Amino acid sequence: MRRLIRNIKSRLSMKRVCSLFTDTVSGQSVELYVDKYGVEYMANYPFLIFSFRAKRHASKKFYRVGTSDGGGMWYHPNGEFHGSMNTKAFSMLQCHNVEMPYDKGIVGYLSVADSLESLKKWFSDEDMKVLSPLGFKVITYEATDYRMHNNHWVINQETSRILN
Repeated sequence: MRRLIRNIKSRLSMKRVCSLFTDTVSGQSVELYVDKYGVEYMANYPFLIFSFRAKRHASKKFYRVGTSDGGGMWYHPNGEFHGSMNTKAFSMLQCHNVEMPYDKGIVGYLSVADSLESLKKWFSDEDMKVLSPLGFKVITYEATDYRMHNNHWVINQETSRILN
């Protein structure tokens, strides 16, 4: 009986963490799921209970400094870390010392600000004057899949929509 209850709790608490890889035979994406006990599962289909647990948020606008191809100050568009922001070339910028280490819990999410005023705490007007000639601009997103992570907002990269 305890095992049955634990299995039910496990299924009810299942969360998709990230896409691990694409299966070369079937061409389907293999996802990593973790339950409340920390047990990891791999599957190329959503767990049935997971679809009922999906949180629906109201559509909201978010702002990010990035490039037209989806790149950012710390990561390439494909998610690879490049860390340009933390190099000497950008030492004059306000957020030069901000670290954005890899975190598998937010793979597929973009770091954003919920207002232009909040974004200016990260990137001042002077910073944008330096970054604009390098192809960086303020990008406005509309998202329904968003959450607070550590000290900032993150939005789902695949389901968010660029407005400008």
